[in-house]
Amino acid sequence: MFGLPGGAILPLYETLKSFPGLKHVLTRHEQGAGHAASGYARATGRLGVCIATSGPGATNLVTALMDAHMYSITDICCSVVAPITKHAVEATEADNVGRAMSHAISQALSGRPGPVLVSITKDALAGSTCFVAKGIACPFTAPSPTVEPRLIQRAVEHLTAAERPVLYVGGRVISSNDAAELRELAEMLNFPVVTTLMARGAFPDDHRLHVGMPGMHGTVAAVAALQEADLLLVAGARFDERVTGELSSFAPGATVVHIDIDAAELSGKRRADVALHADCGVALAVLIEHIRVAGHRTGCSRLTAWWKTLNAWRSRYPIGYVQDTKHSPSIRDRASGGPDCGLETCLPHLCRRVVSKPEWTPVSAVLATDATRAL
Repeated sequence: MFGLPGGAILPLYETLKSFPGLKHVLTRHEQGAGHAASGYARATGRLGVCIATSGPGATNLVTALMDAHMYSITDICCSVVAPITKHAVEATEADNVGRAMSHAISQALSGRPGPVLVSITKDALAGSTCFVAKGIACPFTAPSPTVEPRLIQRAVEHLTAAERPVLYVGGRVISSNDAAELRELAEMLNFPVVTTLMARGAFPDDHRLHVGMPGMHGTVAAVAALQEADLLLVAGARFDERVTGELSSFAPGATVVHIDIDAAELSGKRRADVALHADCGVALAVLIEHIRVAGHRTGCSRLTAWWKTLNAWRSRYPIGYVQDTKHSPSIRDRASGGPDCGLETCLPHLCRRVVSKPEWTPVSAVLATDATRAL
């Protein structure tokens, strides 16, 4: 767990010494604790836990909570901010803390992942109790939605009839670990794949079917493919404005088959012709089975013209560039860190210059770069 002590939360910190196997990481700010918990959750697939005191300690968590909420990260924040969390629960007595935590864990892990806020009053923290787990439901047994066969059949009909399809992949394919099912379906149908920023890694960048990241920071081929598509198979994506731009003009001619574990996302921004309320992996696996039974041929000829168009876009608007050797910086400039050096050599050169300044020796120098711009 990650956190920062404060007056109201000290009784909780006093109890931590009774659990020597529990590792606490002291942060310098509550927001840092929240982001650290989110990073831990994303990197390990386990719950991320952060602790903050009341007042400004709790409100300092807001940015981290909002980040976890937007990107479906399972966090438990012990510390008042219900609208930006998936769920909020309050324990006002020591006897209720155990049940509140069990309920919070269940809410965080079931359905669409997201942060849950547990508000524990000072009276509850100052009290004592004997926690007994008997009667508290196991938090890992939340049932998944059942995929309706009639909707699967309709989805299969649309998928096997489309002439300009695109598989639009969002971050929930990552959070639910469904990359294998995604790749199998894409290869079976020979569908082009676009992956949002949160879905990076769900599908190999160098795969022949991958046409890039969509939206304002994406590739021309990915953006054009979405706009010209006659079918969008949307897996765990939420039609973010950075992908769609003006929503009313996004993919105007496309039929939408949308898969999401969160029912609120289905037809929330863009009406889905077929809305599958299910875990992405489960829905993709069922689609694969039905398409296999239907005897659909991989790489069928109806997509030949579509792939010719996509490949033309990729060739005309590649991700890389052709270096202008006449005007590009010389090897000597790069090695010396001259004014025209490339980014990969300029930064180390700048670091060397910073630390070599005698007048800066008594203090620590920090070089801050904007990763979004650099990448």
